[in-house]
Amino acid sequence: GQDIVVVSWLEFDGTMMLAQGWNDSIAENAAKAAELGAGSIYFNHWRVRSLEQNAAAASAFCWNPELSTDTFKADYFGRLFGVDCVELASQAYAQLEEGSIYCKSNTYNIGFTGKWVYQNSTDTPGYDWKRLKQAQQHFDAATESFAKLAEAAIPTGRDQARYMADICRISSLHLRAVYHLQNAKLPLFGYKAWPLGNEHCCWPPPEKLEDLVKEAEQALSLEREYMTTYAKWVSACDEQGHLCLHQQGVIEPFAEFAKTLNEQLCTEKTALR
Repeated sequence: GQDIVVVSWLEFDGTMMLAQGWNDSIAENAAKAAELGAGSIYFNHWRVRSLEQNAAAASAFCWNPELSTDTFKADYFGRLFGVDCVELASQAYAQLEEGSIYCKSNTYNIGFTGKWVYQNSTDTPGYDWKRLKQAQQHFDAATESFAKLAEAAIPTGRDQARYMADICRISSLHLRAVYHLQNAKLPLFGYKAWPLGNEHCCWPPPEKLEDLVKEAEQALSLEREYMTTYAKWVSACDEQGHLCLHQQGVIEPFAEFAKTLNEQLCTEKTALR
């Protein structure tokens, strides 16, 4: 005698730092909820900005679960970007959805800030290198498509397309940053130098440590570029909160990591003189 309620999402927590598109997935969820006889669907999310297409899909398919995805896209993308841009917009969002699904399945929790990416999910063995590269390629493709969409779109959708291009681009930056973070971090496990501050560690020799410093600094540089790009668009409290999370959970620990490695390198070089 209980009502059936389905819990879905507008964004997946574990990839919160990345752009996310779930148009077709939300349509599938709504259709399955209708088959179950569900009376309601709840959609979890942290942000509002950058999830507009997901919110539009949630509204449309909950109102009419039998609505086709092609009809939804023709209507929504046509009004936002112009009828001549429906195909290009559909391609851009499809590439974004491919990246969203791939990252959820293959780079789990790579989008959490706090100590998760810096510490937990990049502890040994870390993320598979090839999967990081593949995830990056998905967002690079979406970035290129949204940039083309921005050039072709009518004025009502031009800024949104530019925004989505930047959000996809910084998603690729974050994936690259994690790649370099792992290059700097994982070798330290063999020397018992991670976690930082271990009294019984045996640091790598200077020539090896120099490489690790470069990798750590590259990771930090990419995350700073992420933040600078994202900050251009920030206006609402959800985005301001995202920036604060990025500063405290990514920039600060990445900066401390690079600083610690660099200081240790200076100490070892001084000891060799």
